[in-house]
Amino acid sequence: MKNKKYTKKNDRYMLLKKSMKKYIKSSKSIKLTKSSKNYQIKKKYYYLIKSDYYSKSRYKDVIDPLSLYFLQRGNWEEFNERKPQVKNPDFLFVDTTYIHDKSLWKYTIPLVNNMDIKNLRDSIFNKYKLHDILSKTSLNKKHLLDQIQINLHDIFINSSDDKKYDALDKYKKFFIEHKVNILKPIYGNSGTDIKAFNNFEECKDYLINYINKNKDYLKAFSIEKYNKISHANLAFYPKIEWVLQEYINSPLLFQGHKFHLRGHIVYYNKGGKSSIYLYDDMRVITAKKPYKQSDYGNKEIHDTHALLSIHNTLTFKKDIVKEIGKDNADYIFKQLIDIAKYMSYTVDIDCYPENKNCFHVCGFDIMITDDYIVKIIENNHRGTIGANFKPRNSSKMSLKEIEKEYDTIFNYKLISSIYKKFVDDIFPSKNIILDKDTKFVEL
Repeated sequence: MKNKKYTKKNDRYMLLKKSMKKYIKSSKSIKLTKSSKNYQIKKKYYYLIKSDYYSKSRYKDVIDPLSLYFLQRGNWEEFNERKPQVKNPDFLFVDTTYIHDKSLWKYTIPLVNNMDIKNLRDSIFNKYKLHDILSKTSLNKKHLLDQIQINLHDIFINSSDDKKYDALDKYKKFFIEHKVNILKPIYGNSGTDIKAFNNFEECKDYLINYINKNKDYLKAFSIEKYNKISHANLAFYPKIEWVLQEYINSPLLFQGHKFHLRGHIVYYNKGGKSSIYLYDDMRVITAKKPYKQSDYGNKEIHDTHALLSIHNTLTFKKDIVKEIGKDNADYIFKQLIDIAKYMSYTVDIDCYPENKNCFHVCGFDIMITDDYIVKIIENNHRGTIGANFKPRNSSKMSLKEIEKEYDTIFNYKLISSIYKKFVDDIFPSKNIILDKDTKFVEL
């Protein structure tokens, strides 16, 4: 099938720009003033988005969240790879499969959203190492969970009985110390293979079944090949390394539901000067059904991952504060700042040599106990600000409606706040963006 003939009328950028003019005129958050010093900024900047989440094939002639951000500024244009307007784009956004795309190495780019994390596997982005590393710092131990590491290949080769796998029995003691525990793969994602158990035998049976299911892989297992698999790609292989962790059996509830909070830390390097920031709000992600201290195999009660959640727009500042009161919320956030400092200071991160300026968004998950103590759950080396969704009936929606929709599925306020703080710092916006929610705590 032949590609549609290119004309100015069907150019994606021209279509978006035409819609944006109407949007800006009706928007209360964008201010156009000729007397403003920003109006004197005549330089045009070019952005390039290489993403699976924000791909052109997904949005076609509908504006994507990042283009929405750039076009609001009034002096940005999408970089055309086929017919480049300039030699290099000014800003590059990459995620997923494009992070190590060698075809992008030809560009000299002033700002990118990607940084080099050294020793990723042995850092706090490893679910077991997170607590292990932080336990050796001065962070109050009340924020950590008791845990033990399980290596299924070791169990497979060290068991005298290849049906009962008796090497697992050494973990029985952990169930005596903690009545309920959660088992999760160290290199998993989206809650895959996570299970809660209040009985050692059930946990053991689950692991035996998993070993038997992946017996061929375990027989052929090579530690040398395993160590060469990237941190991200390990999630798509049979899970070798697991962590058994005490379960938070008395969590703080939101309207009767268990929940966790997703927070974000941003690492920023401008011309060699590094700084770290904590975004001052968090998305609330709940379980589907009301919580109870039983039926631990029921994921709709005990799993708070986004795919199961019945609430997608809840936030800490808007919803949790209303439930628990400002004093309790302030106490929680004070703990969070302390935790974020210790987590961020243990990370060895910098721009890649070819980039003068860069920033990197990391995500972390926490839970709160019913006496308002913050517990660290996990740390992710990339904060998820994308999603495998697109707006409902997007071709029929106004840009104002799309922005509202994006805040549901992408957390658009987070995206715009991050980019306003760090992209606008390097490339001044022509338009004045009125955003009261752009707040970061420097760590």
